Amino acid sequence: MKIWILIISFLLTSLIYGQNSKQLIDQSIVYLKNKDNLKFDQTRDKVWAAFLKENIPSYNNAIENIRKKQYPDAFKNLDSIISEDYFIDTILTDKNFSALHHMEGWKKFTNQIKAKKSKYNNDVRLKLLDVQSKDQSIRLIYQELKKTYIDDSDLVKSASEKMKKIDLESVDIVAKIIDKYGWLGKDKIGKEANETLFSGNTTYRRFGCTIQISASY
Repeated sequence: MKIWILIISFLLTSLIYGQNSKQLIDQSIVYLKNKDNLKFDQTRDKVWAAFLKENIPSYNNAIENIRKKQYPDAFKNLDSIISEDYFIDTILTDKNFSALHHMEGWKKFTNQIKAKKSKYNNDVRLKLLDVQSKDQSIRLIYQELKKTYIDDSDLVKSASEKMKKIDLESVDIVAKIIDKYGWLGKDKIGKEANETLFSGNTTYRRFGCTIQISASY
């Protein structure tokens, strides 16, 4: 009986979230073993978003609120999510919240997101979020590999090379953004992208380069 309960719980979780971050990481490792770079990249790019959804309390609380038909609380949790700029590009189409779409609060919520995004340089913001996703996803995969394989194993070496490649690409993207726009604060690109810009700038300096910037918050 307990086994069936666990199976049903797993299936329900999969229906809510799709594949979780651990499943995506494991799948990425399979593709890495098979040297299927295309499928590796496609799967890797989903890891960070899944990890965030699992680890942001407001996201999970909103889903639980909907399950219990506590709709005002669900909207409060959604407001908390977007106040940190999480998922502002995807939350309106997230099937986990489709039960709210017909409610009056959804229109207000939609307008909040549109108003927030209208203040940002979205081309830059999305580039930086892509940098963040690739950077964090490959690190989660690398950390999982290190739990099982020794440092000089082919898999760990392969993941390490991919991580270095992503680092170099990220450095180039961040450098070009700063060269063109200077330092962009949270008011220009949002909190999440701003944190990525700061992290990327730190990496850029680590690679032996310097950037003159005028920071504005």
